[in-house]
Amino acid sequence: MLKAFYGMFFGLALVGAVGAIILACFSVVKVRLFMYFACVFLFIIGFISFALTIVLSALAPNVSQICHYVDTKLSTGAGTSAFFSRLGFNQLGDFLSNCMADGTGWAMDKIGPTFNTSFSNLLLISQNTQLFNALIPDYSTTNLTAPFTSASTTVNKVLNAQLLDINDNISLTHISKVQNVVYPIDIACTVLNVQGDSWMPSYDLYTCPGGKAQNPPCLNLSKLSTCPLGCYEIMKEFESASGDSSYATSLANRYGSTTCNYYNYIKNLETSWNIPRKTSMNAVLADLTTLQSKINDYDTTFKATQANVSSYSSILQTNFNGLTNLTVGTFNGLDCRVIGESVIDMRNSICVGVLNSIYYNLICLILVSYGTLLAACCTVCAGVRHFRHLQKMQIHVGYKGVPVSITDTSKLFEK
Repeated sequence: MLKAFYGMFFGLALVGAVGAIILACFSVVKVRLFMYFACVFLFIIGFISFALTIVLSALAPNVSQICHYVDTKLSTGAGTSAFFSRLGFNQLGDFLSNCMADGTGWAMDKIGPTFNTSFSNLLLISQNTQLFNALIPDYSTTNLTAPFTSASTTVNKVLNAQLLDINDNISLTHISKVQNVVYPIDIACTVLNVQGDSWMPSYDLYTCPGGKAQNPPCLNLSKLSTCPLGCYEIMKEFESASGDSSYATSLANRYGSTTCNYYNYIKNLETSWNIPRKTSMNAVLADLTTLQSKINDYDTTFKATQANVSSYSSILQTNFNGLTNLTVGTFNGLDCRVIGESVIDMRNSICVGVLNSIYYNLICLILVSYGTLLAACCTVCAGVRHFRHLQKMQIHVGYKGVPVSITDTSKLFEK
């Protein structure tokens, strides 16, 4: 519309200018009618331009203030929400609050809180599963099973008398004296047999004294032919299947009687130390074996869990990555901050465009107002002056000595 307005101005100004030129150069009197016609419309255009200039001059500062206010409000999510709420668009303002520069870009919670909660839980499951899957390769049950394996080994050593469970000096001294036959031998004992033997918990802990030979377990201690004099292990001789199951009787026969002090020393070591120790260690070993079995089951289950979690993580990444990926996911990828940027661009386009248009047209209208005044003045002056000039010619100028009328003069000039 403004282009048509400016076009009309330039067109009418051009008509007036051409009319003035024709009237001045060719004295075509009737042309002044077109000049008067253009002058009237130029006067109207000038009046309109003057009025529009006043309106735009009053409008420009207000538009500038409005744009500054909008720019301030749209710079934050809270301001955006307040701005649209003032306009009556509460839901739109609430939605766009996350879409501005300081927002998260996540607008699903504004659209559907229930869906957002469910999706957030799914996202949390996916993230934690992937984190757990990343930690699993660094975890091993070896550190958990190793102590039980070590404990079982230790218990077996104690059970087999490869490691003594005695730590008091009196007991250790007693065992050493029995082993080396340090105690005096009673008269009820067969001295040669007592001196010829050496009893100890095991060959792993003690060595045979005085060059005595290490004997394996034998079935009947009362027979020197099958059980010769030498060193014997209490653990294996009295408890193993290859040992003497009737050791009490056989040992009494070997040492002369049940009143022999060495008979009682060795028997007491069996009944007071070896048997209780084996009973306790077997119970501990059974408990450790049960616990070890549970640990092994746990290890098997955990390894299966490792495989399942790894597979589950792969499935999550494959099936849900398109949804949960923080950059390109279906929902996260729909970052509504793009909408916020579009709102800012729209504001910039409107404000910058309107202000530029106002200032541009304000300058143009000022020029049109003054140009209209100048064009109207020039047109009127040219027409009036020429008309006055012709009146003077009617009075003072004649054609070949004969006075002529204005009509004749105009005809003359029109030729």
